[in-house]
Amino acid sequence: MFKLYKGAVCLLVILLAFATQLSAKVVDDVAPVGMWLFEEGSGAIAADSSDFGNDGAIMGDVTWGKGKFGSGVIFDGNVENYIEVPDSDSLDMGTEMSVVLWFYTDKQMTEANRWGDRQVVLGKLYTEYEVGIYDTGQIHTYTSDMGNGDNGYDEGIFVSMAEVVDPDWKLGTWYHLAWTLKGTKETAYVNGMMIGEFDKNNAGTMGGDNALTIGMRTGGGLPLTGGIDEVAIFNVALTPGMIMRIVEEGLSGSMTAVEPGNKLSTTWANLKTQR
Repeated sequence: MFKLYKGAVCLLVILLAFATQLSAKVVDDVAPVGMWLFEEGSGAIAADSSDFGNDGAIMGDVTWGKGKFGSGVIFDGNVENYIEVPDSDSLDMGTEMSVVLWFYTDKQMTEANRWGDRQVVLGKLYTEYEVGIYDTGQIHTYTSDMGNGDNGYDEGIFVSMAEVVDPDWKLGTWYHLAWTLKGTKETAYVNGMMIGEFDKNNAGTMGGDNALTIGMRTGGGLPLTGGIDEVAIFNVALTPGMIMRIVEEGLSGSMTAVEPGNKLSTTWANLKTQR
C-alpha cells in the first residue's frame, strides 16, 4: 500500500513539473500578429512569418542589405521608398500592444530642427499607432484618442535613452527598440533596457483602415534614413523579460514554436488559460 502511495506521489510530482515547464513555454511564446524577418534578401515582398499572412510590399527603391541578423532592409530617406502592409483586422490594436524591431539611422537629427528631422520607423498613422525616433536618442509615439479629443490622437511617450544607453543614436549602429501599451501605460525600451514610462490620456488605441507602413509615416512624410530588421507586432503588452529574450536571442530564437513544424500557433487565448 505504501509503495502504491509513494508511486502515485512521484507520478503527481512528475506531472506537475511537466505542466510547469509547459506553462513557462507557452508564456514565453506569445505569438505575434505580424513578424517580418527580412531574410528573403531580394524580391518585392517582405514575408510575414506569423500565422496571419500580413506580407508587405516593397515600394520604390528600398534595398536589401545586411541586417542585424542576416538580411535586412535599407531606406534612403526618400518618401517614395517604404514597405506597405495592407490593413487587416489582426493589425488593429485594442487595449494592449507591443512593437519590437532592430534599426539604425544614418541621419543626424538635431533638437533645433526636431520636428523636421524626426523619423518614423513603423505605424498605422498617428490615429492608430506610430513609433518614431528623434534627436538625443528619443522615442516618441502616437495612438488613438478613442474619439475623446479634437485631433484623433494621443501624444504618447517622449523619452530619451541618454541616461541608460547612449547620449544619442550613434549613426550606423544597430539599436533594439521596444514599445508596449497596456491600458494607459506606455513603456519604452532600448536594447532591452527600460528607458521610461508614460500614462497617456486614453486607455488603449483604436483600429482603423490604414495600411501599416515600415520606414515612413503612413500616407507620406518623416522617412527613415537607415536600416530595419526583425520587426514584430503583438496584440499584448510584452513583459521586460520577454523583451530581453527577444534582444538576446532574436525573434527566430525567442519565438520557438510550442507545436512541431515551427509554426507560431500559440495565441493570447492560450496564454490567458495558463495565467
